Amino acid sequence: DQASAKPDRRDALAKSIYAAGHHTTFQHAHFQFAIENVSRQFLWSFLHSHPFYNSEQVSQRYVEVRSGNYAVPPMGAPEREIFETAARRQEQAYRRLTELLTPLAGERYFGLFPGRLRGDGRERFGGAIQKRAQEIARYVLPVATFAYLYHTVSGITLFRYWRLCDTHDAPLEQRAVVSRMVEAVLD
Repeated sequence: DQASAKPDRRDALAKSIYAAGHHTTFQHAHFQFAIENVSRQFLWSFLHSHPFYNSEQVSQRYVEVRSGNYAVPPMGAPEREIFETAARRQEQAYRRLTELLTPLAGERYFGLFPGRLRGDGRERFGGAIQKRAQEIARYVLPVATFAYLYHTVSGITLFRYWRLCDTHDAPLEQRAVVSRMVEAVLD
């Protein structure tokens, strides 16, 4: 409340603290972002490569991946057709592999939990078995497959993300997502 009463003074103080190199004060503020439609590649190569974060991600192990649920980078029409054909083939392989693995997953599941075979056990635990098959089949999905998550970082980590986006080889998706995160904090 005191800081918001004099925003010019607050902002000048924050800038002078940062310019003086006292970056640890920015570790105290944490921000949580709801992030959707980002590739698994972005998660693995960027967000999860930093030590100070917390993510709660919708698991592709247990939630079936829908068709067409992948990022397409900017490219020309001929290249895009090749890319999307490959992604569709991987999705078909995922569905077929899930289908083929489901009986085996059922055998293993009921081997571990034979008591669950009683009564309507096969029907009642069918979802659990399918999820185990999907868990294995997901490895054939494209790294461009969309992910959804909550991502919590400190202010200093967000500054580090921002600085990394200024490197010459930062991927477009990384720059776009981090820019939106910074815009959200500034808003």
